[in-house]
Amino acid sequence: MPMETPTKITPQQIEEQEAILLQAMQTSNVALLDKLIHPQLQFTIPTGQVVSKAMDLEGYRSGNMTIESMAPSEQQIQIIGESAVVTVKIDMKGVFLGQPFQGLFRFTRFWKLIDNQWQIVGGSSVQINA
Repeated sequence: MPMETPTKITPQQIEEQEAILLQAMQTSNVALLDKLIHPQLQFTIPTGQVVSKAMDLEGYRSGNMTIESMAPSEQQIQIIGESAVVTVKIDMKGVFLGQPFQGLFRFTRFWKLIDNQWQIVGGSSVQINA
């Protein structure tokens, strides 16, 4: 049997996924976020809490997390096999659990190609000083 040629994964593919993700976050598009997030997501938020996919989606669905603006910069993408690691700084403004927030955050996201669909399997975010 001939070996299947592996799909060439490029940083541009991940850049596209990141842009789609940020748009989905800013518009609270839960259906799209559901497709982009792996069922076994483990994500550490700035409070130190580890959230699951269900918890993350519920935050957007309930309105407990609303994002007014997002301005990404300093994005770095590292392709590792059928996975990618993204680090990006985002200047964000929004409301979390009724409390307004604004600031610079550093996100790390781990993307994995699963059944021809890019999904976030893990990551973290921390607030950074300007």
